[in-house]
Amino acid sequence: MKKDEKTDKIVISDDAREYREIAVYHALCWIHEIRLYKKLNPLIDYHRVQLKKFPTRVWAFYDLLDRFRKNPDEEEKGKLETEFDELFSIETGYEELDKRIALTKKKKEELLLVLRFPEIPLHNNPAELALREPW
Repeated sequence: MKKDEKTDKIVISDDAREYREIAVYHALCWIHEIRLYKKLNPLIDYHRVQLKKFPTRVWAFYDLLDRFRKNPDEEEKGKLETEFDELFSIETGYEELDKRIALTKKKKEELLLVLRFPEIPLHNNPAELALREPW
């Protein structure tokens, strides 16, 4: 299979049901995933601090994935898989955040498809913007 024959069978989505099963591979949009953390509304200061810290770590991981895309390396691929597991195994003590972290961890295969196909983007925002009608 040629390189572009693989990538034309990949869809990148926000995990909406209608996008499942329409392509051979399904990658998830990192920006959509990170936005889910913004929906949390902690009442306790400690929880607010935890919620502020965690997405910062996720964005740092996102940057590592983006660097990998530009310069794929098998050794780095293994490190990123391990780092994903460590990051999304964190327990903060903020129950809702911990649930969200666990849900993200379950999406590992779709979120890390870029390690298998570094030519795909980490998010689908340009495609979404192109589909929107101008005001």
